[in-house]
Amino acid sequence: MGGPARSEMLTGWIVKWVAALPPVFIYPWENEMTAMAEGVLRVLSGKEPVRRYGV
Repeated sequence: MGGPARSEMLTGWIVKWVAALPPVFIYPWENEMTAMAEGVLRVLSGKEPVRRYGV
């Protein structure tokens, strides 16, 4: 099972990519897949808007 928050290379890249946003917090071991699934469910149920980030 994943665990991308434990990858210093990946999290370092993401933190650099979103540096212009508010502070970034990384919580490894916090069920990343469950958190992503819950976020999708909030969007699909209309409780949260879809957020689009430009590249």
